[in-house]
Amino acid sequence: MGFPEGFLWETATAATQVEGGLTNHDWYHWAAGGNTKDSSTPLKACQYYHLYREDLDLLSELEDNAYRFGIEWARVEPRPGEFSEEGIAFYRKLLAGLQERGIEPVVTLHHFTNPTWFAKMGGWEKSSNLSYFREYCRKVVREFAPFVKYWVIINEPTVYVYQGYLEGNWPPGKKGKLFKALKVLQNMAGANEMVYRDLHDFYQKNKLSAPAAGIAHHLRIMNPASHSISVRNASRLLDYFFNWRFVNKTIKNGAADFFGLNYYSRDLVALSLKNPATFFTKTVEKEELPRNELGWEIYPEGLYRLIKN
Repeated sequence: MGFPEGFLWETATAATQVEGGLTNHDWYHWAAGGNTKDSSTPLKACQYYHLYREDLDLLSELEDNAYRFGIEWARVEPRPGEFSEEGIAFYRKLLAGLQERGIEPVVTLHHFTNPTWFAKMGGWEKSSNLSYFREYCRKVVREFAPFVKYWVIINEPTVYVYQGYLEGNWPPGKKGKLFKALKVLQNMAGANEMVYRDLHDFYQKNKLSAPAAGIAHHLRIMNPASHSISVRNASRLLDYFFNWRFVNKTIKNGAADFFGLNYYSRDLVALSLKNPATFFTKTVEKEELPRNELGWEIYPEGLYRLIKN
């Protein structure tokens, strides 16, 4: 069995996870406030900002022909409406390095983190703030469009909403805020559509080859923990809101050229009176499977099931 010509073998990173050197985004302040389990912060990270050339050489050694990386919004726009030439120059050098090595860039515009100023304005909770994200994306596209064909506009929006507004484990740490969560998800879908249109318009007006823009979305298998009707219905509800609500809206509005499926594990779903914001809890207590270092079940059948969906 072979792979088709043009198939992209890709390694991916998120800016905050690897770059280091910034204190002006919400994840730095979240971590500095003692909200990480091991008290670590992304201030140093992997020092990719200084070592990116070595990392690009590693991609070549791996024989990757594509690399998905994220733009750190706070690095490009440290203050509202004020863009950093130094920050833009870093990504320009990164793109040049990829071009030299024959590696296709895949650029992510939002991967969980926001500039501090955006977060203080209410972030994704306010529809009026979407114009800031739109202008940031327009700037990035203007700068890098000649070198980039593939764009991921928003990475795993449901994960961002779930962790930030239901579990409260990520910034802004607003646990159990179901209606805020739905509002943020709606705003992110609206922002995705605006940026998708802008991106295609820019390429067309500047006579560039049509880009491919889409989302990367985390899908999970939601299995009911028992056969009761209420638990099965809870499982279906969670499956819809976590897996398909954002996707269906995006596809319905024609705002994606591709769909990136990120799959990690599954959940056994049970009802919980302790979680009034969501009326369910995710648990893996009733069945033991091998787990990875993060404690997630290793359940490869789930990827097959999701693709069949």
